[in-house]
Amino acid sequence: RNVLLGLMNSAKYIKDGKVVKLPGEGGVLERATPVDIFPDIQLEGYANRDSTHYVDTYHIPEAHTIFRGTLRYPGFSSVALALLRLGLLSDSPVQRLQPGAASLAWKDLLAMLVSQTQARGPNLRSAVLEVLGGSEASAEAMEELGLLSDAPVDLCGSPLDALAAHLQERLRYAPEERDAVYLYHSIGVEWANDSKE
Repeated sequence: RNVLLGLMNSAKYIKDGKVVKLPGEGGVLERATPVDIFPDIQLEGYANRDSTHYVDTYHIPEAHTIFRGTLRYPGFSSVALALLRLGLLSDSPVQRLQPGAASLAWKDLLAMLVSQTQARGPNLRSAVLEVLGGSEASAEAMEELGLLSDAPVDLCGSPLDALAAHLQERLRYAPEERDAVYLYHSIGVEWANDSKE
């Protein structure tokens, strides 16, 4: 749940001495860019919350650029934006998702959410594709995640909570699978004698 909520955060950082502010609600994800820092590993990155406080934390008021970001595999941001555009990251209560309501399939929840937009396709997939701006890759990701299927939705109160429960099961690691964490720190220094490292 918190990982999904975090996708909605805004961000702020310092670049070339100026504060850059990015809006939440997908604004940060829309600015994800390829990051080429590890040989043989393709990643994308985006700003992560407020980096400006590091000026005080690390006592570096002379720093011209301070940026903290998140690294993900390519395509992560576009899939996250698709979830947002489809209304699946909303934590607002939905009557049909309240515990005790009649069972609901993922394709029916998606149809309900898509019906709240202007999309009007001949079938659910084409309506989803319209909401996603014609992105076949994003629509295919929604299918791979089982969001256009007959699988039952966990009635958790909101689209976000239902999605979190669904993804927790669907994306569970198999016994032989492992997670990876990549950290990268880049610090540039200009010394008093004008030399740089």
